[in-house]
Amino acid sequence: MLNSKIVDSPLLESLKQTWEQWSKEFSRAKWQDSSWREPFQLMSAALVYSYNGFINFPQSRLHSRGCAACDSDSVWKSLLSGRQLPCSTSQEGEELFATMHFASSSFRICTALFLITKSVKGPLARFLKENRSDWERKALVNYLEQATSLDCCKKSKTSLTREIALAMIVAHRDEFGHGEKGQGANWVQNRGQRFSQLYPCRIFQAQLSLIDLGRDELAKLLK
Repeated sequence: MLNSKIVDSPLLESLKQTWEQWSKEFSRAKWQDSSWREPFQLMSAALVYSYNGFINFPQSRLHSRGCAACDSDSVWKSLLSGRQLPCSTSQEGEELFATMHFASSSFRICTALFLITKSVKGPLARFLKENRSDWERKALVNYLEQATSLDCCKKSKTSLTREIALAMIVAHRDEFGHGEKGQGANWVQNRGQRFSQLYPCRIFQAQLSLIDLGRDELAKLLK
């Protein structure tokens, strides 16, 4: 899956390590249990989406503020003017495709980690709603605010906490969800403003961090 010749980066090495550890978790015996299989499938797909987003993101944009593709309206106009459906491996619109892959990863991580946390009551359980129906977004507002102070991963070695990573990924899921998810005016009003200040490289780190956490928690599910 991973080709070190594509990008020589600590981020790629982190992805490689996460993939190698994740692939060891596959088990035909566990596969028969849907409570394990469903989040495992979601997280596995998330890793694939994260990888494809990473290798298609122009490196200058990966380390610049803003997770939406630049001039996406112009890119969409160009793509829609063609007679054939665009391919995600084409050079034209590669940043747009990269943002799609990143968003698809966060969608799956958000759902998979919710399913796992609801079952094993892990370290992020305090961010579940009281009725355990979804993430309690108002509890994540302050952590999303903290995420905006993080510089690009090349300029700062500050690590993400689990709480900040979760806030970033839930915000990513909501920002690209096109249809408001979650309740609470404070989250809705502040999310877009805060999310626009994040770096794609940090979103990528948050995805890998939560996938690693999901692997640890998933191992407890059937014990």
